Parts: sequence; C-alpha cells; structure tokens
Amino acid sequence: MRFLLIFLSFSMMFSCATIMRKDIHMQKLIVKDSESKKRLPNVKVQVDASDIGHTNEKGMITFPVEQKNQSDGYLLTLTVDGYVPVKIKIKNAVNGGYLVGDIALFLLGIVPGVVGLVVDAVTGEWYSYKDNLIIEMHAK
Repeated sequence: MRFLLIFLSFSMMFSCATIMRKDIHMQKLIVKDSESKKRLPNVKVQVDASDIGHTNEKGMITFPVEQKNQSDGYLLTLTVDGYVPVKIKIKNAVNGGYLVGDIALFLLGIVPGVVGLVVDAVTGEWYSYKDNLIIEMHAK
C-alpha cells in the first residue's frame, strides 16, 4: 500500500498540464470598432461583474483570470459611450498542447502507464484560455 501511494504521488508530478499550467492566466484583450476596425480606448472591462479597468489608448488591457478546471469560463462585459454594450461568455477549453505533452511523456516512457493522461483528465488541468481575445463593438 505504501509503495502504491509513493508511486502515484511520484507519477502525478510528471503529468504535463499539472506541471506546466499556472493557476492564474494573464488574459490580453483588444477591443475594436466593428466598422473601422480601429482599436477603442477607454472601454470599461468587467469580469463576472467585477471592475477590471479600462482599455488603454491602444484599445488593449491585460488582466488576471483564474484558471478553472472546467469549462465554466467567465462573463466578460464591455461598455463605452457611443457603443452597444457587449456581454460574452469566455470559455476555457482542453489545450491540445497539454494532451500532446502527456502522450509524448507516455511514449517516451517517462510516465509509467497512462498515469499522466489520467491525472490531467481527472484534475481538469488540461483546460486553459486563449492567450489573446479580440472583440469588436458596434456603434449605436
């Protein structure tokens, strides 16, 4: 029994997403006008009804988002004078890179059996957000 616990603890350290993924993701957002495609400054940004800040003069903002181990995601709300407010659900998804990493570790024999695949699947560590979001707003 003791050997099994040590084996499982050791094996969990070698699952790809469990090692690589961070708990906080820095989300980069770019907001553009839907017609001119110009970036919009001073857009108020909210995540799950919490104020995050405003886009800068280049229509960009970077903010932290907690990585969740399921595909619930977060609600992004954008408002600025002269434009229709935007509410969009940003969902995380299985990151193919982590899946490939787990398979590679398995094929290289670094992780015994399919433990890495199972650990990342069960813990949900495979989920991540896209690095950059580009959202267009429509003028009123």
